[in-house]
Amino acid sequence: MTLLKKRKILQILPVLSAGGVEQGTLDIVSALVAEGAEAYVAASHGLRLEELKSYGGRFVSMPLASKNLFKVTLQNVWLLAHFIRKHKIDLVHARSRAPAWSAFWACRLTRTPFVTTFHGTYNFKSMIKRFYNSSMVRGDRVIAISDFIQGHLLTHYKKWVSKDKVTRIYRGIDLQEYDKKSVAPERCSALRLYWKVRPDEKIFLMPGRLTRWKGQETALKALAKVSDPNLRLVIVGSDQGRYAYRQELQALSQELNLGQRVRIVEHCDDMPAAYALASCVIHASTDPEAFGRVVAEGQAMGLPCLISDLGAPQEIIKNGQTGWLVPAGNCEKLAKAMQAVLGLSDLQKEELSQKARQRVEENFSLQKMCQKTLALYSDLLKEKDPVNE
Repeated sequence: MTLLKKRKILQILPVLSAGGVEQGTLDIVSALVAEGAEAYVAASHGLRLEELKSYGGRFVSMPLASKNLFKVTLQNVWLLAHFIRKHKIDLVHARSRAPAWSAFWACRLTRTPFVTTFHGTYNFKSMIKRFYNSSMVRGDRVIAISDFIQGHLLTHYKKWVSKDKVTRIYRGIDLQEYDKKSVAPERCSALRLYWKVRPDEKIFLMPGRLTRWKGQETALKALAKVSDPNLRLVIVGSDQGRYAYRQELQALSQELNLGQRVRIVEHCDDMPAAYALASCVIHASTDPEAFGRVVAEGQAMGLPCLISDLGAPQEIIKNGQTGWLVPAGNCEKLAKAMQAVLGLSDLQKEELSQKARQRVEENFSLQKMCQKTLALYSDLLKEKDPVNE
């Protein structure tokens, strides 16, 4: 990646806060700095500015969180174009729809190579919405974060993008952080104590924010059909203001007489320890996911994953070998899959764990994501400016 040495790369997103998009941005900052490039991030604000600086990145404050048409079409275009010219930015990478429009026109004005990452399915029911979303396929190169997303954008946005411009690059998992061997026993003990789960109890972990389409109701109904009294379902995720839905889940748990078999935890600061405690990961979404980071994290920790047969998570596991596909919303089939996990012998668990970890190492590592993204940058820069390469 020496072609990126001393190059100036600008990534653009609304805010630099918690989330997968933001984490991916910081991961690329770290990779760019390691290659000797200058890494800039433009956003409105964010809670992770100090983290960005610690990686060697530079923050650019712009009102990019605004969806105001005036700011998108005039103010931010001018601000970005001015910044690109002043700092001699070599390439711009946009990761969100509204900022992508500003970046698209600014790059047109300055003739700067432009990359976008298509992170989700977005709402595309109306032509107006589809046109608005099309900012995410107007890059000189478009990154799709899964085969599912690549198929989605080539089906619904083919008016604005051709297959030769799209590259599938899976999201990456930090294999050092998500490694069962690196989790100290005291971290697990502290978390078990906080969750009030005994050492002899088995934990099936369900990470994800509390929202109906994440399928927590299906998981509760499935748990009620599994007779093992030592099985505990730990649901980890914020309700993000959906307090009524949290109450619904609590009421359903009572109705199903689940009692102490369920824990609903607002937040977990040590997810590697959470996975290390668990015997299984459940991902029961009823809508298709663009990637499914918790599935990749669980597999990296050597856990079997029970997932809905929708979207990109299907690409992460090997059905029947490192996890099981379950029809979305089907609590009976999910319960049978839970029973299958409980019935694994120690030898089967070890074989599955090794295969799951290997699958992430081969396909979903942070290192591979960064290598492929930086290679795409290099290829585009060579194409746009071959004389200076």
